[in-house]
Amino acid sequence: MNAIVHKLKSRLKIFDSIKNKLILYVTIVFILVIGSILLANINFKTFFGEYNSLYNKYNALNSFYSNINESTEHIKSYYYNKDKEDLDKYLVNISIASRKIKYLQSTSVDEDTRWEYKKLSNMLDTYKEKIDLALEDSFSNNIVHYETIVNINELINRTMIKYYNVIIDEMNASGETLQANWQTQRYTTSIIILIIIIFCIVFSILFIRGINKPIGQLVRGVKKILRGNYNIPKIKGGGEEIQILANAFNKMASSLGYYVREMQEKAKLQGRLLEQENDNLKMQHIIRETELRALQSQMNPHFLFNTLSIISKMAYIESAPKTCELMEATTELLRYNIDKSSKVSNLNSEIQCLKNYLYIQRKRFGERIKFELDCEKNLPNVKMPALIIQPIVENAIVHGVDNMVSDGLISINIFMVKDVICISVEDNGIGIDSEKIDSILSFEKDDEDSSGIGVINVKKRLEMFFGMKKVFNIESSSGCGTVVTINLPLTANSEELLSCIRL
Repeated sequence: MNAIVHKLKSRLKIFDSIKNKLILYVTIVFILVIGSILLANINFKTFFGEYNSLYNKYNALNSFYSNINESTEHIKSYYYNKDKEDLDKYLVNISIASRKIKYLQSTSVDEDTRWEYKKLSNMLDTYKEKIDLALEDSFSNNIVHYETIVNINELINRTMIKYYNVIIDEMNASGETLQANWQTQRYTTSIIILIIIIFCIVFSILFIRGINKPIGQLVRGVKKILRGNYNIPKIKGGGEEIQILANAFNKMASSLGYYVREMQEKAKLQGRLLEQENDNLKMQHIIRETELRALQSQMNPHFLFNTLSIISKMAYIESAPKTCELMEATTELLRYNIDKSSKVSNLNSEIQCLKNYLYIQRKRFGERIKFELDCEKNLPNVKMPALIIQPIVENAIVHGVDNMVSDGLISINIFMVKDVICISVEDNGIGIDSEKIDSILSFEKDDEDSSGIGVINVKKRLEMFFGMKKVFNIESSSGCGTVVTINLPLTANSEELLSCIRL
């Protein structure tokens, strides 16, 4: 007896592991769930089989009467026309009707029902005998045979309601049986679910208690260590995994006392390193500010020269209000460039600067290049680096549509998506190949190629100002135009939001 108990205990030791306990728990729950599903499936198949049987019986009875009527019509036709095709169709229909009535007899469980179908089968046999007799007599006594066939067909049709009621009675009886089976299945399923719930609750309580107790001892041991007491009692229970963790914790506690002073010295050294790192971060911040100011001061002077040239030509051609308006727009644009060259601006100021710039460019290019500005109303006046939108539009003119004789188009759309203000500058110019886009986005621009310097300037300033990537993107290909997108986040923590917006 002791040997059996010892053997049983040794076998049960495999469940000391948390992993094996969970496997056992999942296995039991899985078996119960699968059993419940199989039981429900069996009952469903029974229900479906019964329903299918009743449906087939109904179809068989319906087919029987239909074939009888069709056979009568064909034999009537044969009576008048003597067409062998009508005779063949009669034989086919009468054969199908015979099979249907035999099927109804063979599938009926109730003796009375089989007897009812037997009477219908006898009527069919009489019907066939009368027709066979008429065929053997070659319809010599035509009127007698015809009336007999018609009368028997009418007698068979009169039984239709009766036998449909037989089918309905069978359906009602089966429905009561199916209802009873359904109730039994529901109760059985409810009991299995209740067993699963009780088992899950009991297992969860035991499992949590078995883990919570040693974890509580570990927590108390940690509190002792925090108070400087490294003498931790041995922790017991909780399974093999918890025991491994407890043993490692006890060894750690015993070893920790020897290394406290060393850790304190390392902490002091780490503090000095952190102070030095902080100083380095401050220095990097100063360098970034210096670089930001330097980048903001890199403005392309060609635009100013071109603008002055246009004003001079228009002043020569006409002394009209248009020249005055152009001069005012140029003055405002020049003042904004000078005032904001090293300062932070805002969205409204940038839009006003853009409007002045577009006014000048419309005068410059006339109908050759069309400029469209669509700005959503009531946009937040978010802070942003100065001179961001205008260089992108200028780049679209110079490197996109400047060489087009007509139908040049530059569209600027400013709208809001979630908590991000999107600025899109699109042109239908010559486009940019993928290698040049990659060089611009990676800041690897060749100094000998001036195209894209303003774009790189804008991208650098945006990323340094907002301290994050994904605020600037270029989409283009050779001969298909270019779309430059700028996304201005309204909050400081907008990295995830920007990643959700298509640049």
